[in-house]
Amino acid sequence: MRRGQWLIEGLIASLVYLAAAAAMTWPAINHLDEVIIGGGELGGWLWRYWWHFTELEAIAASDLSFTDRVLTFLSLGRYPETGNILDVLFVSFPLSLVWDLPAHYNLKVFFILVVDGLCGYALGRSLSRQPVTALAAGLLAVVNPLNLQDIHGSGLRQVVLWWVLLFPIALARAEERQRPIDGVLAGLVLALCGAFYWFYGLFAGMFFGLFALRVLWGQRSSLRLIQRSLT
Repeated sequence: MRRGQWLIEGLIASLVYLAAAAAMTWPAINHLDEVIIGGGELGGWLWRYWWHFTELEAIAASDLSFTDRVLTFLSLGRYPETGNILDVLFVSFPLSLVWDLPAHYNLKVFFILVVDGLCGYALGRSLSRQPVTALAAGLLAVVNPLNLQDIHGSGLRQVVLWWVLLFPIALARAEERQRPIDGVLAGLVLALCGAFYWFYGLFAGMFFGLFALRVLWGQRSSLRLIQRSLT
C-alpha cells in the first residue's frame, strides 16, 4: 500500500478515535484546563507523577553520567511495582513542561487513547484488507471496559495498549520474512510491553509461547527429519 494512502487512512482514523475519546470522557475536551479526567485512585497516581517529575529534575541537575541517570531513575521508580515509568518519562513529563495540571494529564489521556486506536487499526489492517474493518478494530481498542474503568477509576497503566496490539504484527512479520532484524524488532516490542506495564509483558510472553508452539507444530515434519538425521 502506498505511503500516501497510509497517511490518509491514519488521519481519518485519528479523527475518529479522537472523537470517540472525547465522547467517552465528555465534556472534558471542552475544559482541558478546568477539570481532570478520572477518579478513584487518581489522587495517588497524580502524587506519583509529581514525585517522578521531582526525581527527573533532581537527576537532571546532578553530575551523574547518562547511564547512571537512567539506572537511578529506574531504581527510584522501583520497577516493576510502580509501573508507568516509561510513559512518565516520554509522555507525562514532556507534556508537563508545556501545560500545567490538569491540562497535561487530560492531554495524556487523549494521546494514549488515540494511539491505542491507531495501533488497533494497524492490527486490524494486518488481518483484513478492509479499512472499515480495521477502523472498527481500532475503535474497540479505544472504547472498551478496561479503558473506561482505568481512566475513570485509577491511573493509566492498563490503558497503554500500544505494544500489546503491535506485538502480533511484529511476530507475524518475523515469521513471514524470516529476517533477523524482524526477530529483533519483535523482541523489542515484547520488551516494551513489559517496560510500560509489567503484566502486559507477562501476557505477551504467554502469547509468544503459544505462537511458538503453533510454528513448531506446523514444522513438525521438518523437525522429524532433522531428528532422524542426527540419530
